[in-house]
Amino acid sequence: MLLAVAALTVGFAFLFGVESAWWHALMVAALAAALSLLLFLVFAINRPHQGVMRVGTEAYEVGRRLWEPPDDLPMAVPGPVATP
Repeated sequence: MLLAVAALTVGFAFLFGVESAWWHALMVAALAAALSLLLFLVFAINRPHQGVMRVGTEAYEVGRRLWEPPDDLPMAVPGPVATP
């Protein structure tokens, strides 16, 4: 779906009226390059656990250990309730 929308966007760019064919080709090429980079980023970010720069499980384990309370903490015992 994303590839079809990118191809359609580049195709519509050919319909813009520009006097110079050189500038028109340059603008369409820049648009195609920008869309290619954005599609690459979407695909790369969509798979964070694969590839060369991947997120390992170590970061999740450290975060889980930081948020879990230690096992050796005593349970809080409520004190006497003051009555008026």
